[in-house]
Amino acid sequence: MKFEMLEKQKMRILLVNTGDGIFDGVSQIEYNWWKTMPSSLISYDFLTLASSTFGLYRQELIDHGSVIFDFQDKRNRILRNLHFVNYLFNFFKANHYDIVHINSGMSLRSLIMLFVLKCFKVKVIFHAHSSVFEDDWKQKFFRKTLVYMFYHLSDLCIAVSKVSAYTFFPKKYVRNHQVKIINNGIDLPKFKFNVKDRKILRSNYQIKENDLLIGFIGRFIYQKNPEFVARIFLNLSKQNKRAKLLMIGEGPLKEKVLSILAQPLRERKVIMMNDVTDIARYYQMLDILLMPSRFEGLPLVAVEAQASGLNLIVSKKITREVIVNKSVYRLDADKDCDINRWVDQIDMIFNLRSENRLSEFKQLQKSKFSQKNFDKKIISFYYRLLRRSK
Repeated sequence: MKFEMLEKQKMRILLVNTGDGIFDGVSQIEYNWWKTMPSSLISYDFLTLASSTFGLYRQELIDHGSVIFDFQDKRNRILRNLHFVNYLFNFFKANHYDIVHINSGMSLRSLIMLFVLKCFKVKVIFHAHSSVFEDDWKQKFFRKTLVYMFYHLSDLCIAVSKVSAYTFFPKKYVRNHQVKIINNGIDLPKFKFNVKDRKILRSNYQIKENDLLIGFIGRFIYQKNPEFVARIFLNLSKQNKRAKLLMIGEGPLKEKVLSILAQPLRERKVIMMNDVTDIARYYQMLDILLMPSRFEGLPLVAVEAQASGLNLIVSKKITREVIVNKSVYRLDADKDCDINRWVDQIDMIFNLRSENRLSEFKQLQKSKFSQKNFDKKIISFYYRLLRRSK
């Protein structure tokens, strides 16, 4: 079949999220694709492998014709994985897709899925979104075993950054450009600084214009290191009486973070929120965003924050590939690091802050993080895979 004719066909694509959270960065990325990809060319369904996700957008997805399949099993790991194998065989016998697009962290569930898909005539994309914190020999051995399987069991391998590519796939294939590195895109105009939103939200939460509002946006999990943010704020609040903290997200470490922040401090100076659908507005009210992650692939939150003109302080574990503006500062966030270095950096940034946050947006417009450019690349890969199967 000619490529021109193939392009007129609507593709059925299954997006797979191997994460185990209620809502995470990969969920947001998949939703962004669904929102911006041309529906005349692509029909997306969703499969989550650990727990129900897309909570924020579930009804919207369903109302527009997408189907969300949730695999949920709370038994022990061995029984859960055996059930998962059986579930996948039955699932792909009943449901046909032109492409299965797996968006993954370093997960055994991803490997199981790749092996099962070899039994079905469907093209597979393995899309790496993270890096790995290797704390012991077991993790290192597990990763070295998986990277070759991830590569050889997939029809196309994509990574969001170089660090993700080298984490998930054999180095020789990354160096030979057999792994495609595509930075995730965002809807840039959506995050452009809006002074009206800033004034409204700060007024709603009783944040004065001369108050210092620092923020954390992400899942409350080990990778994101949210307890480090809480400890920074404890120190900062002693030095700066006008400092306040906004934390947005959900996760198992939320209670630990709350326990670090003393009750009187939480009541007067800390705003805790669950996930929100209009996150772009909340960047506007912040002065500085903190990202002390222990490991990352390419965090979209950092791109979104830069588009809104925010100053950021990020850990040195976050790849430099995400840095576009001069408003991003990198510091150590290891357990032995000096928290006061973060406090001092916050004070320095706040004292020297620029009122012109729109200039940062212009830099992002010239960058590689456009959602439109990303969509074009992904669509071209979809067609290339389907053409190869004809």
